[in-house]
Amino acid sequence: MKRSKEQSGFSQNSSSIHSMVRWVSCVTLASFIAIPAFAQHDDHRDDHYRKEAPHNVKVVKGPRRGDVVTVVPGGIFRNHHGVNYTYSNGYFYRPQGRGFIVVAPPLGFRIDVLPLGFTTFMLANAAYYYYAGAYYQRMNNSYVVVQPPVGALVSSIPDGGQQLQIEGNTYYIVDGIQYQAVVVNGVIMYKVMQINQ
Repeated sequence: MKRSKEQSGFSQNSSSIHSMVRWVSCVTLASFIAIPAFAQHDDHRDDHYRKEAPHNVKVVKGPRRGDVVTVVPGGIFRNHHGVNYTYSNGYFYRPQGRGFIVVAPPLGFRIDVLPLGFTTFMLANAAYYYYAGAYYQRMNNSYVVVQPPVGALVSSIPDGGQQLQIEGNTYYIVDGIQYQAVVVNGVIMYKVMQINQ
């Protein structure tokens, strides 16, 4: 009898584990289904930047600046200096009509955890964290959006900017930040040249 109770207990634990696995599978599946809704944008926008950009421009895969999405998955909703923002997975949104428009990172906005895929660099003895056009510095137990330092080199830039040719050099302007495409050790990087915010 004792043995059958143990077997019965194992069966109940096994059933609980199977239920948990089914729940996690459903949540995972739901997140994949939500991604296309998240990625929806207004297809009537001018694709001028995408057409002109050379094929080797490294842009962050994610929503473009100016895209309007109908759903922002999860995220942090916050009023920052009198403006409502939603932060989700490294991107910033503001309400627009019935949706949300992808906007530049607001200076001074604080997050507790950096987005997956961020990079770190040092410039003038200061540590910076970078993701999708947002520059962060650690302050106490959070990360604060800061102005990019002139001279910073990053491996990708956000989509949705403007490309310029000046005296044979290629420049990109995204969020009021002017980048120049440069080659460093055989790799294309983007150097912050000036800030026009």
